[in-house]
Amino acid sequence: MVASSCTCCGIILYLINVCFLQLGNAFDPCYEYLTISNEEKRSPFYNFDLNNGIPISDERLTQDWYRIEMNTGSLIPNQSPGAFRCGTFYPIWLNGILPSVPKVQVSRPVCVQSTENDCFQTWNINIKFCCGNYLVYELRTSLVDKSAYCFGNVSSGFNVSENNDHTCYGK
Repeated sequence: MVASSCTCCGIILYLINVCFLQLGNAFDPCYEYLTISNEEKRSPFYNFDLNNGIPISDERLTQDWYRIEMNTGSLIPNQSPGAFRCGTFYPIWLNGILPSVPKVQVSRPVCVQSTENDCFQTWNINIKFCCGNYLVYELRTSLVDKSAYCFGNVSSGFNVSENNDHTCYGK
């Protein structure tokens, strides 16, 4: 009787381990991301000071998933903020709309704004709306010197639902 109980325990532990490993291999950027925090200069409301400032330069940014945690907001603007905004010479902004449904991941174009052109260079980034009402962004290294991603709650057409628990947790 003891031997068969131990065999059952071993099988159960094996199945739990196999299930855990399979679940553990599923990457979800909502739980595995880097954080950009306390960089309020990235706000579209921040005017870069040409005389005293050092521009934020995302050509040194590592391509990865990022969650934005700043007092000025976490949304990438989907309108051109203007040159010399967002703590840099050339702000990077979203040329599209943000996902507003939990668990949805999209690919959207971003634009680098120059002094002459709202969108003189473009590439796509991935964005995912996560349960808990936040976004994560798969940011790419910028190819433009003295350019940086802009973040602050000025994106039009974006509505975070007050309660998305039913979508996230099947309630």
